[in-house]
Amino acid sequence: MIRANTFNHGWSHESRTIADDTNRYFSARACQRISLWKVSGIHNLTTIFRSGNNQMSEIDKQLGLRPAMFIGYAVGIDFLNSVSYPAGGEIDWLADGEGLLTWLVQAGLVPADVVAEMRTHSFSGELDAVAEQARALREWFRQFVLRNKGEKNIASALSQLHPLNDILSRDECYGMLFPINDSERMREHGFRCTSQAGSLSLNLRLRRRWRGAGSLLLPIALELARLAAEADFSLIKSCEGPTCTLLFLDTTKSHSRRWCNMATCGNRVKQAAHRARTKETP
Repeated sequence: MIRANTFNHGWSHESRTIADDTNRYFSARACQRISLWKVSGIHNLTTIFRSGNNQMSEIDKQLGLRPAMFIGYAVGIDFLNSVSYPAGGEIDWLADGEGLLTWLVQAGLVPADVVAEMRTHSFSGELDAVAEQARALREWFRQFVLRNKGEKNIASALSQLHPLNDILSRDECYGMLFPINDSERMREHGFRCTSQAGSLSLNLRLRRRWRGAGSLLLPIALELARLAAEADFSLIKSCEGPTCTLLFLDTTKSHSRRWCNMATCGNRVKQAAHRARTKETP
């Protein structure tokens, strides 16, 4: 089972219905989008959401936010999908330091206040250098995934993951107990709950000491390690779109998912097949 990073919001992918998984997945993205807007000084969220997706997209454009691809159903795979090649051109969400910061917030891996702190205190070129390291990490791990994709158990490939363990050894994480009521716990795990009441219980959450810009690689490395440890690599697939490079974890009950997105790649292939059949008809 793939669970999202427990450092932020506690959102998870449980083996329930695809609709539930999708709602939780994109709810987490929405939470990070709101967080990023607030850091940028946008607070009138009620008016924005009532106005619909057009105004939200316009705000994203004004802030320089390109919507990243979160279709992998595992954050580690989403990291690999942080570069894509639509219509033959490259879009790399980690092209520079600012792109890396934006992607980390959108992915829910780094709190927005930590990102703001990094922007303020990092020296010139430091964040760009970390982004370059992130891109190198991405392409190295992509090759690992492609070599082992389709395997049920990848324990024998542990020797290939020493570079990842080296990064993880630098992490400084610690746990803290927090009070939480039952209603809040339900909302954190993606269940709809309108009541504010509920009995209190304790919740253990992990926190991280952020030691400079280089520590931005740590939550990424943790998600890659989670993918290696918890994912069934036989369910990691490449989109069947002819020119698509995106990967995903097939969480469908029948394991029959074929496309990164049915509305784009899936629709294009079906339209092409329809045109071919029509052309063959006398």
